[in-house]
Amino acid sequence: MAKPDLNVAAHLEWIGFVRPTGLVVSAPALTKAGVILNRRDTEGQRRLAEWEKAPDRDFRSFAESVLGWRFSPAGYAGTEDEPIPPELQASATDTGKVLRPDFAVRTEAKQA
Repeated sequence: MAKPDLNVAAHLEWIGFVRPTGLVVSAPALTKAGVILNRRDTEGQRRLAEWEKAPDRDFRSFAESVLGWRFSPAGYAGTEDEPIPPELQASATDTGKVLRPDFAVRTEAKQA
């Protein structure tokens, strides 16, 4: 029997906090990319605990308050100033619904 990957389990845990809907990055993909959660990050744990108490929790509030992301229009589409471009939308042929991401990275992050 295969031993469970603890990094995948950790990713599944935090993905569950934001209750994602639609397409999300998978836990195995995050692990394969080398994204490792630091459970000794006491400041991050404090921010997560505060976010969990908030009445309106969604991905954006999680990313901003817990992860410290900033959704600048230069880097992201899906902000108030930069809506999702039509080329990132697709129609589901079986239902006719339009599939549209909430956010999209506009540029690659610069490495420090």
